[in-house]
Amino acid sequence: RRNLLRLIRKPRHLAKFTQSSDKVAKEGAEVELQCQHNIPAGNYDSVYWYLQKTNQKLTYVHHGFQDITEVGRYQINVDRKKCSSKLIIRNVYLSDMAVYYCALQGHCDSCHAQHQTKTACSKMVADIIELTFYWGGG
Repeated sequence: RRNLLRLIRKPRHLAKFTQSSDKVAKEGAEVELQCQHNIPAGNYDSVYWYLQKTNQKLTYVHHGFQDITEVGRYQINVDRKKCSSKLIIRNVYLSDMAVYYCALQGHCDSCHAQHQTKTACSKMVADIIELTFYWGGG
């Protein structure tokens, strides 16, 4: 029981996040989701983006360390000086309707040095924030 309680207890130092408001988009448009936090640049490794569709599990989108990372229709901008990240989705489809989440990976020298994946150092230092993307018809 004690182990279970430790797993679900909130971290001691939670980050403060501000999120962009809900988005309405038309098919083919570009959508930009913003994530602001208060964790200094040297205290986290990467910004991770996830999405969750209705009644489905959380799905990994991609992550970025700094500057711009592009994968398919997704672009992740990480500005470590401004403690912010953007997820840009190009050419949106109805299937992109989901709740989008932003999270920070805790600082871990060995992970950064060896370019390992998040599984090697999976401690998140911040709560996940919710960004909802609504489909706008017409």
